[in-house]
Amino acid sequence: MARFSNYKFISLAVTVIMLIVLLRTSNYSETNYTTSSVSNGETKQQTQSTGNSILNTLHENIQPLLDSTTGSKQTCEVVHVIVVDAGSSGSRVHVYDFNKCSGNKKPELIKEHFKMLKPGLSSFKSDFKGAAESLDPLLEFAQSVIPDDKQSCSPIVVKATAGLRLLGENESKAILDYVTTYINTEWPFNLVGKEPVAIMGGDQEGVFAWITTNFLLGNIGNGENLGKTAAIFDLGGGSTQIVFEPMLEDNKFVENEYKYDLNFGLKEQYELYQYSHLGYGLNEGRNKIYSTIIENSIKNGIVTKQSILQENSKIKLENPCLPPSTKLDNVKVTLEDGTIVTANFKNSQTEETFLQCRAVTEQILKKDTACLTQPCSFNGIHQPSLVKEFKDTSDLYVFSFFYDKTVPFGMPLNFNLKDLRNFAEIVCGGTNSWETQLSTMTDISTLSENLELCMELTFQFELLHTGYEIPLDRELKTCQQIEGNEIGWCLGVALEILSDDSSFKCDINQVLAKNTELAATAANAVSNEDTLVDVDMP
Repeated sequence: MARFSNYKFISLAVTVIMLIVLLRTSNYSETNYTTSSVSNGETKQQTQSTGNSILNTLHENIQPLLDSTTGSKQTCEVVHVIVVDAGSSGSRVHVYDFNKCSGNKKPELIKEHFKMLKPGLSSFKSDFKGAAESLDPLLEFAQSVIPDDKQSCSPIVVKATAGLRLLGENESKAILDYVTTYINTEWPFNLVGKEPVAIMGGDQEGVFAWITTNFLLGNIGNGENLGKTAAIFDLGGGSTQIVFEPMLEDNKFVENEYKYDLNFGLKEQYELYQYSHLGYGLNEGRNKIYSTIIENSIKNGIVTKQSILQENSKIKLENPCLPPSTKLDNVKVTLEDGTIVTANFKNSQTEETFLQCRAVTEQILKKDTACLTQPCSFNGIHQPSLVKEFKDTSDLYVFSFFYDKTVPFGMPLNFNLKDLRNFAEIVCGGTNSWETQLSTMTDISTLSENLELCMELTFQFELLHTGYEIPLDRELKTCQQIEGNEIGWCLGVALEILSDDSSFKCDINQVLAKNTELAATAANAVSNEDTLVDVDMP
């Protein structure tokens, strides 16, 4: 900030020097001059003035600089922050317009601009150039909503999530390097930070989503910890995150990877539990269910691995997570040992097999894994109890695929796990169940086009209830937006960028450019004054 103040001082000095030059070339008394114009055959005369008007113009532009230098007046400016979410299922761009003020005032989010596309960067495993260019529609959209004079100093970051992590280090690094070079050379935006194009750590992903949600709800950013923050559960394609502020009055917080100390603003401090379960996003969870069915079939002697590996295999494996009397062919599945197979599945039963599907889904959660740090959620991962160590009056927000696989198919925005279980059971019931119980809630033709929905809803229910151990009667809230703004981790990232003044390098350039333009205007005014006076003298 000291460096920025020096630039302002230099800019102010330049302006003052121009003022002195003008004073020496003119007495700066108010000089009137007359201009003539012809309109509809009539000559019109207009009296205009110069001299003191230039002083007034200079004063109007000097005073804000004096105010910002001395701190006598708070200054605000509209700035734009661009965050690209390169997820496993697709890429999205968020352009945030903030009213950013000097001092400690809470930033005001004016508007969010949002656009998404498919596929995601992880779909371009070896086509690194194609991966970078796939962002073109998103970057063009960002250009269209940011004024031209702000584009070169609008900070941008590209954060990839679990999908790119799963590609492997070499492939993911190559894609990120291409994206970095591409934005630097082809686009006007300002990449900021040490790693502006990078894979986001799972802990950051969840914590930034927690910041976003609670900022939009008004739970944080108030100058103090109000003790009413919401817990968040984010279900992506490759991973799922849980973040909440536990009440640990009698138990000390475990000092390890699960704890996140957050300082938000100047006075707000939060001790958060966070964990990102890699491999338990919706896409990966679905793959785990398929893989488990295959492995169980091999283990029980129903098929051999060799027969599954055969190209164009006609074998159809029983899958209780499909609706009755349905089938699904040519499903690509990655087995636990990394082998990729193409398999066919069917549910030959005539009645729903929801309980059997639950049994397979519970198997992938690995609840019997040794819990080294008590208590645990699933897969041996430590987690404070959401019943004993989280306020029952605080909200639980579930979003991303938790929303996408429920609300569009007829679920309300607020529901409990009994509701979710009942809805999953109906969807898993097949055509008869859909017609009798869902025809007034949704277009049932969409269900026949989404045969994996039974599996996905069962996975969500088991993850929340069996995995995170949320009680059946606990209310959950889901949404895509709060107060018109997308929820997720992106706004949290933007707020962090917003806290660093160095992210907005154009501030200095704009001040200098403005005063250069002012100096040119003043010089032209003096020249025009001499010309006009000569013309109108008798």
